[in-house]
Amino acid sequence: MTHYTSAALDERPQEIASTIENAYTELPDDFRESITLEEFKASWAEKLKSQEGQAVIAQIIRMVVGTMNEPVPELRAQLYSNLDQSVGVLSLSEVWDSQPMWAHYAADHKGFVFAFDEFHPYFSRRRPESDEFYYLRQVIYTEQTPTQSALSLFRGTSPLLMKSLSWSYENEWRMLVPLVAADTVKGTATDPIHLFRIPGSAIQKLILGRIASTELVERLHKLVRDTPSLSHVELVRAELDLATGGLTTVPTDR
Repeated sequence: MTHYTSAALDERPQEIASTIENAYTELPDDFRESITLEEFKASWAEKLKSQEGQAVIAQIIRMVVGTMNEPVPELRAQLYSNLDQSVGVLSLSEVWDSQPMWAHYAADHKGFVFAFDEFHPYFSRRRPESDEFYYLRQVIYTEQTPTQSALSLFRGTSPLLMKSLSWSYENEWRMLVPLVAADTVKGTATDPIHLFRIPGSAIQKLILGRIASTELVERLHKLVRDTPSLSHVELVRAELDLATGGLTTVPTDR
């Protein structure tokens, strides 16, 4: 096993690229049978064009090269752990009226949902074509094995854009962002919370849960009324559609 120091990985993109080539020779046999050296190098070379990509790649290579003798499940777990410390994920959905999602993510219909303008520039800030950050991409729902899922990283698909088929009802889209670019960091050193500002102009409406409390409704009304950047936001309430059994929306007074 060849060992690479943090300094060598962090100094310059050229040195990282050389490390990538060396790392290929130490990949498990099933990895190298599925992707050629040129494909492997080309995938990483594109990512090296963005500074954030360089930083994330350096961390991933450090971890991958250091664990190539580990069984694939352990490698995959460490890969996700490493990405979790480097990359933030904004998770959105194509649908607002999924009752299971209201139950799971909106306090069982007591919370509220943001309806965003999907065409707002905030969701399309990709810089070079190789950039992994700042633009929406559709989540890939798959039945891949752990080995295949880990291989997807070297084929140019981040594992952060892949989920099990059992989650496909969420119709999810994600935007990856480097955590170092957070506007505010709260919490503790061991459990940091990275917060990013979203412009008010990207919000089209707030959908209140069908059993949201009067207090929450009043607070959101006040927030929209007193915040100039939210003056255009429409407030509606989710209601059960007795004819279909699904959800619909009705206006709510300000």
